[in-house]
Amino acid sequence: MLFIILFILVQDCQCKLLFDCIPIGNRFSDGFNSQTNTSSLQCSFTHSNKTYLFTKDFNDDSENDWSVGHTMVDGQIIFSSNNHQLFITSNLTLTNQSQLYLHRPFEISYLLKMMSQSQIHVFKSLQIQKNISIKDQLETNYPLIISWNAIGIELFKSLQINSNTECFDLLSMQSPYILNTANSINTIKTNDFPYPLSTGHLHLLSGQRLVRYCPFSVPFTNEVKCILTTPYYQKSYSGSGNYAFAYPHCPCNDEHTSCILEFLSSEVYLQSNDLSHTLLHINHNTTLYQLDTAKSIHVEDLCLLHLISMRPFSQNLIKTSFGFITNSGESDGMFFFNPLKNTLILTGTNELHLNKYKNKVPLTIIGHGLINLKDIQDSSVYSFKIDNEKEKFKVHINQKGNNQILIFDQQSYLDESPYCAVVIIKSKNTISCQSCKEGFSLTQSNLCIKDIHCNHYSSNGHCLSCKDGYQLSVDGTCQSNYYRIEKIPLCKGDTCD
Repeated sequence: MLFIILFILVQDCQCKLLFDCIPIGNRFSDGFNSQTNTSSLQCSFTHSNKTYLFTKDFNDDSENDWSVGHTMVDGQIIFSSNNHQLFITSNLTLTNQSQLYLHRPFEISYLLKMMSQSQIHVFKSLQIQKNISIKDQLETNYPLIISWNAIGIELFKSLQINSNTECFDLLSMQSPYILNTANSINTIKTNDFPYPLSTGHLHLLSGQRLVRYCPFSVPFTNEVKCILTTPYYQKSYSGSGNYAFAYPHCPCNDEHTSCILEFLSSEVYLQSNDLSHTLLHINHNTTLYQLDTAKSIHVEDLCLLHLISMRPFSQNLIKTSFGFITNSGESDGMFFFNPLKNTLILTGTNELHLNKYKNKVPLTIIGHGLINLKDIQDSSVYSFKIDNEKEKFKVHINQKGNNQILIFDQQSYLDESPYCAVVIIKSKNTISCQSCKEGFSLTQSNLCIKDIHCNHYSSNGHCLSCKDGYQLSVDGTCQSNYYRIEKIPLCKGDTCD
């Protein structure tokens, strides 16, 4: 029992690091405290193997380069120097959730150890020579090192990455050329990627501004997610001021990257930028202005999407849970799907693919404009309703199926049978009108005509009786009883005289 207690005490002592030098204030000239009885004078020697702990902002006013042993950062710390002297450390450790902002040249000669949710922000230069150790499992789209306007990042070819079994993002940078600033054959340049390490590969993504590591044990993924944090889209970081994205490698519109763009704002101005390699993910009510062409738009259920001031004749693929929509961009568009009520709101000119909608409950489509129906499921029911009495809602069937039922209100219509209220698609080539809209009669040949002499209609639009002086003919229309038979023309097209 005593041996177990002693063993635990020894293990605890080994795990607790004692630091030689801990800054008293925020400047080098403020002096140092110590956990190892090291004097403040000894800590002032900038070339030693002493260990340093930084827990607050530190400005080096010593006007000397540094070369020290182990350095630990605990917290959010700005690390700067009056004259931008070089700081060299053998080992650098960042504790959980620590953020280190480097405003001076910095070199790590042996080991960079990063704990959970820690990051390094580089504003001058950074050199990593040997090893990177990751304490906790990381994910992509959370880079460890972020370069906003660094003059150089040097990753040595001797680099080794340990303690990770998933892909993660090592470096986000404003320009890939900061990897090429060192005049040395020992550092990794942009044309060296994908670069092999002993445990995996380093890859360049997002316009060569993102370095991703993937171990050999897992498949490489080129998916990159960027979040636009302001209403206005920007193509690149200018080097000063606030940026529209959280990281400088964004946006990720790159043919070699599977790019996903999300939005924080409800109104977004895309300013006709090229998004041809970008999937737009709509996960809340969003209005997009000046969209040119995106690779695709994925709209979550119960999320309203408005497209306003699009480029004329642009084609945008909108993916949904029931299938997909191709919007032509001829006019402003609106899209909203409620799976709880099986309702789709849709405006503009769209080609509608309902290949995933297999619900036996009728799908109600509310809107205006033009819909081309394609890839609709067999034995399904669709109801069309106008949302604006001043507009038209025209439906065209590009590809007929089998046993579909289409139901139209008074102002929505199928272009092949505009006065029919209920249509059954019996086969891929035939449609059958089952009932007509108000004011029209259904003939025996399943045509809707405007019969002004009909007195009473059945529920499906068949004329049951005629007005005085007219009688019901064999084809279900009212004809004159007199010798001069008045012929009632069939209605065709969008109007009926």
